[in-house]
Formats: sequence, C-alpha cells, structure tokens
Amino acid sequence: SNLWRLSKTDDYFVIRGDNFKTWFPNVELDSVRDLPYVISGIYKKGNISNLIVEIAGHKFYGSATPKSITLKTKTLNIDSFTDKNFKDNFEELSFFKSAPITIPFEFKADIALGAESLIYNNKKYDLFIYSLHDDTQTFSISDSKRGNMLATIKKHNLKYAINVQLNKFVFDEMLLPENMPLNLSNTTVTAEIKLNTSGKIAHDVYNNLHGTFDASFDSGKLYGFGFDKFYASAKFLTLLNSEYFLTSALSEGITSIKKMRIIGTYESGNIKTLHPLTLSMPHVDATGNMEIQNGEMMADLQLLLRGITPTPEAVDITIYPNNNRDFSLSQIMMNFDYEYMKSFIQSHDKF
Repeated sequence: SNLWRLSKTDDYFVIRGDNFKTWFPNVELDSVRDLPYVISGIYKKGNISNLIVEIAGHKFYGSATPKSITLKTKTLNIDSFTDKNFKDNFEELSFFKSAPITIPFEFKADIALGAESLIYNNKKYDLFIYSLHDDTQTFSISDSKRGNMLATIKKHNLKYAINVQLNKFVFDEMLLPENMPLNLSNTTVTAEIKLNTSGKIAHDVYNNLHGTFDASFDSGKLYGFGFDKFYASAKFLTLLNSEYFLTSALSEGITSIKKMRIIGTYESGNIKTLHPLTLSMPHVDATGNMEIQNGEMMADLQLLLRGITPTPEAVDITIYPNNNRDFSLSQIMMNFDYEYMKSFIQSHDKF
C-alpha cells in the first residue's frame, strides 16, 4: 500500500531499496534472501503502468492496481531467491516457521506472473505461469520437451487442498530416497495427485499431507533388478552358471522399463498401493503390491520371465526393507531351459 502514496500526481517514479522485505513487514519471508531492488513505472489515478521491477538479476515488466499486480519476465530463477541458510536448516526451522508454499496467501492480493522459462533446483522448464487469486494458487509448466504440469493449492482457514496433474513430465533424478531397495529414475510421468493437509508451521503442513495418486511411468531405469544384463548374457548361459546369473538378476542391478502404473495412497511420507501395480520391462512383466512405512519399503511381486522356458510361470518374490529377498530359486531352475532362452533372445532381440 505504500506504493500508492508515493505521488498524488500523474508521474514517473523510481524507488530503490536495500531489502524488498521491508515492504512486507507482516509477511514471513525467511525462506527468501534479503535482496536489493529497483521499482519504476508511471503512476496515474491509483494505477501503475510501465511497471519494471528489478531484483535478483531479474527484470519483471507489467502493471499494478491497488488490488492486483501482473508481471512477466524472460527467465524466472527461483533458486536465486532462495535463502541458503533456510534451505540447509529447514528440518529444524520447520517446527516454528511457516511452509514456504503457504506464504503467498499472506499477501491478500491478486498476482499473475509469467515467464518464458523457469529454473528450479538447477532444472529449466519452458512457459511458466503462476497466479494467486483469493485463496487459490495455480502453477503451470508447458514444456514441449520436459512435459506439462498443472498444480492448484486451495486454502480454507488452515486447511489446504492440493491437486497436481502431470502429463509426460520428465524426472531425471531418483523418485525415492536412495536407500530404497527398488527405485526409478530418468522416467516420464503422467499422474494425478490429490492431497490434503492442515497446519500453520511447516512441519505440520508437510507431516499432515495425505491423499491418493494415480501415476503412470513411461521408459526409465529401474534400480533393484538386473534383467537387462541377464537377458544380454543369454548366449553365455550354461547349466553351471545359470543359477548365478538368475540370482543376480533377481537381487540387484538396473533394468530398463517400458511402462509402469501405480495407484496408491500417501500419508505423512508413507505410500501404499491401492491396487496391484503393473510393470512392463523388456522380456519381463511384473505385478504386485508395494508399501513404504517409516522410510522402509516392502514389496510382494510376481515376475513373469519370458523366454526362460516355453511355458514360464510367475515367480513370487518378497523384498524386505533391508533388501533381503525371498524367492524359490530351485522352483525356477526346475523348468529353466537355457538353450531355449538363447533361441528366444535371437528371435526377440527387439522385444
């Protein structure tokens, strides 16, 4: 509101300052760096045109009224606004600071922000649009190479409803913590995620998150099975080494995936499948259930390894949090035909 008192005449203005936070004394901005700024524009009858905001190496162009502001920029680098100390000590600070994602609601204004590209966590995305209206925040990314995202956060008192839609959205990093016995990276996700939460401090907001998700994954690398290496070694298999190669494939390694779908629930960091997940890999199909409780994963899967015999049967495998695995190797080897597998691979090399 100070902005509107700068001039009682129609005039061009320039405002400079050492820390933009002084404009918002009642808004908790600990997660944002102290940043100098320059604001310029033409003030006329309570409105501002030709608005330029220079901050954190950015130039935002737009306009403003007493109740709304519209800005656009070429590249929005969120990382350049983030306070490193807050980020590094977030686990401790979360017990007495607000969740950064809820802070915009404190501005009580309509905000529209557009950028040709967005940089977040050192990753770049095209066509970013953000809006804040009443008690709703909306985020969208429309990137022809890295996929599309639409997310909304609706606030009612201290309750929040979060809806995220992903369409062919690219994830390079591991989807789960690295200590999980099964993990996925370099994949493309199409998903709908519906979550609810409540609370004032960041710890409560994140700890109270719960809801459902329906996620499909196209391509990628699955960590925890070594079927790529197993089938690539078909021509070297013998009666003596087949058990070793098969045990290794069921115990560790990396496997390319074609498709995977998981429908499940999320509650305070815990994940559980609502329906059997489905997973398709070259020469191998899988179905089963998986859950993560208190940071530990357990899974019961049925694996169909095509080509190990003319009539393969599903292999049951249980994976425990310590990565111990329970499966019957003798049952598999009873019908294993390594000579058939060699001919199978030759005729299914592109399968």
